[in-house]
Amino acid sequence: MMIEEFNGVFYLIIYIVLFIGSVFYAFQTLIGTAKFIDKYSIDQSGAFMVRFVGTFISAFALIQLYLFFDGIEGHWAFFLFGLLQSVIAFVANLITVEFSHYKTNKGEKITKEGYLAPLVFTVLWLILIYGVQDKIYL
Repeated sequence: MMIEEFNGVFYLIIYIVLFIGSVFYAFQTLIGTAKFIDKYSIDQSGAFMVRFVGTFISAFALIQLYLFFDGIEGHWAFFLFGLLQSVIAFVANLITVEFSHYKTNKGEKITKEGYLAPLVFTVLWLILIYGVQDKIYL
C-alpha cells in the first residue's frame, strides 16, 4: 500500500507536495515560458535558458512520478539530489536577491520567491528523508 511505502500519510503528503512543486515549476518554465519571463521581468532572450532549466525540473518530476508508483526503496540518491538542489538553490538565490547588484530588467529588486521556495523545499526534503530513511537507505 502506498501509505505504508511512505511510512504514513504525513510523509506521503510531503512527497506529493514536493511533486506538485516540481510540476508547477516545470510547467511554468516549459509551457508557460512567456508568462514566467514576464512575471520575473526576464528579458526575452532568457527564454532559452528558462526552458533549458525546465528540462531538468521536468526530468526530476518524471522520476518523482515513477518512484511514486514503483516505490522509494533504496532510492536514497534521488532524495539526496532533491535536498542538495534545494539547499544550493536557497543559498545561491539568497545571495543573488539580498546581497548582489542584480535587478530585474526593469530595475526592480528580484523577488524573494527565488529563495523562499527553495527554503520550503529544503525543509520538506529534510523532513521526508528523516521520515523514510528506513526505506531509502537499504
